Amino acid sequence: MTNNGLIRADVPANEIFLTGNNKVNNGTIRAVNEAGVDIGSVTINQGPGGQITANGASTHIDLNSATIIDGQLNAINGGRIVASTATLDGVNATGPFDVLNATTLGIRNGVSNNGTIIVNSQASISNTQLTWLDDSELGGNGTVRLNSSASRARLLIGGAATTATLGAGQRLEGIGSIGAPLTQHGTTAPGLSIGTMFASQPVVLSASSIFEAEVNADSADLLDSSSTIDLGGTLQVVYADGFSPPGFWARTILEGSNITGKFDAVNVPAPAPGLVTKVFNTGTQVLVGQTCPGDNNLDGQWNFFDVSIFLSNFSAGC
Repeated sequence: MTNNGLIRADVPANEIFLTGNNKVNNGTIRAVNEAGVDIGSVTINQGPGGQITANGASTHIDLNSATIIDGQLNAINGGRIVASTATLDGVNATGPFDVLNATTLGIRNGVSNNGTIIVNSQASISNTQLTWLDDSELGGNGTVRLNSSASRARLLIGGAATTATLGAGQRLEGIGSIGAPLTQHGTTAPGLSIGTMFASQPVVLSASSIFEAEVNADSADLLDSSSTIDLGGTLQVVYADGFSPPGFWARTILEGSNITGKFDAVNVPAPAPGLVTKVFNTGTQVLVGQTCPGDNNLDGQWNFFDVSIFLSNFSAGC
């Protein structure tokens, strides 16, 4: 079938099924009036004007073992896109996008995410993943949310991919895991509120990236890696839960097998009088905090160890 016009699902609580054979969409496929479009086990190849849209509360586009190539895939005005194993190829996606438990959303050929891709939207117990199938960048101005812990919500590579890349407008947040070599040009924000994101593969934070760490009176966001981390870009510290420190504080925000580089800029609320903001990289941990000017290792004391760090940095010309 080639659609040059309009296919409209509009009977409440019912669906139009697109299945059986591959399709070409040069027009519009739309769900309205609390209805849905179910695309099952086929490929839809879209022309320049092709769009698939869920428009309105309780409307949905279901992708069940489906591949969408090019065009627009939208969920607006309360609609949702729901993927139970699917592939997006060069698609421009907008709106809430649920990747269901125990399934995979594959991306290739420069997908643009301008909504929120929720990996394991049910926060359930099985491995669920967003998988790069080539080395193209996931672009746009959207969010990837790892919505369950560890491998239950993860980033992976497959097919021809050797690395995963997030563009400058992408925000990676949540409590899942980075299971692919990742180059991050956008924002990394561990936790759903304050929490831990895990990594088992190298992470590179580029010059345009932002690492966002929430801090409260007891804890802080953490990127906990068993692999390497290359620092760059901006560290953005956000006080949470009414935290307003009158004096010394320090938190670990990154852990890794080998942490290299440094943040190019650090944005932290102004310290109390007499204190300064410090970032300390031990090589396997990165701490941030506010302390007296001579405290170089953020332990809240000034002693020989701080002098040793100063001399080492002086010798290294930094």
